[in-house]
Amino acid sequence: MFDRLRYTNHSRRAHGLLALSALYGLEHNLARLCAFLVVCSMTIFAQGRAQPTQGALRIALITSDNPRASTLLTSTARGVRLGAAEAKQTANLFGNDVELYEATTHTTATAAATQLLSARQVQVIIASSPEDVESLSRFAEAHHILFLNVASRAQALRAACRRFTFHIEATDEMYANASRVQGGPVSRTMSSARAVDPVLLWGPTLERYGASQINDRYKDKYGAGMDGSAWAGWAAVKFVAEAALRTRSTDPSRLLAYLEAPDTQFDGHKGWPLSFRRADHQLRQPLYASTSTAPIANGGRSRTEPPASAGPPLRAIPELRASTGPGASSPGAGGAVSNGAGSGSPLDALISAPNNRACPSGTQ
Repeated sequence: MFDRLRYTNHSRRAHGLLALSALYGLEHNLARLCAFLVVCSMTIFAQGRAQPTQGALRIALITSDNPRASTLLTSTARGVRLGAAEAKQTANLFGNDVELYEATTHTTATAAATQLLSARQVQVIIASSPEDVESLSRFAEAHHILFLNVASRAQALRAACRRFTFHIEATDEMYANASRVQGGPVSRTMSSARAVDPVLLWGPTLERYGASQINDRYKDKYGAGMDGSAWAGWAAVKFVAEAALRTRSTDPSRLLAYLEAPDTQFDGHKGWPLSFRRADHQLRQPLYASTSTAPIANGGRSRTEPPASAGPPLRAIPELRASTGPGASSPGAGGAVSNGAGSGSPLDALISAPNNRACPSGTQ
């Protein structure tokens, strides 16, 4: 009887030890699992903070920290932000992404660009201030990333023939040529020509070819009309984001090849198909003439633009209807026609200037 009792007690004790062992093992495994999950979550969180999204098109916007920055500089930044938001929506539909990172020039523009290149691995740089364009164009060339010029009209920048720089803003010569076509005053001194030429890159009163829609989206977001600086910023992001979608790549060299390809065309809601000249990477595009002569500030200089909220109708230079006779193509997607964007077109004639020199073909 006592032997049976001892056996029963030993049996119970053994079962208890086995149960404790199993429980300890379960708790130990659970603890290890929890520790593993914590480490994984911390790693993912750290990577999310430290690293940009892999495969995304990453764009750097360098803005001025000058409190007296002009309205046009603000417009440029707004246009870039709107373009990035819209490009991101489109990219997400195809499983891609567009990310915009901003930095201000507390010291120099190149210092801000260096910071974003190191921390975010940006593939594209845009500057809102004309004063930063030259240094950032050189920076982009040295690091083999794209620089989209939306602020400077200087012909010298085009003559530098930097392979990774593309020009959305028109040159002083283009504005002067458009003014000559319009019959307005033309000055040999480009700074004074800006004060009197009623020629615009874009206007808030444009309506055809989808222009009213982009004007409405900009005004709804910012409460102001879209001017030429805002359009340039918006178009720059749109064009490079489209290049990323078409090439299925964010590699700057592949984007460059697509942007300068002779058969590449973009719809900027100007009616004409827009393209970059291979010779100097200047965007072929029409400008607009206005009857308004009220000048506004432009980075310390003066330029004519209609009021942001209203203004007279704008006339395209060159006019699309003048180049769409018998045999011309009809408007395509977005309202842009498919003719006239190549070499020798009226758009190339607008770019041409007596002192223009083409970049050597070997550099392009």
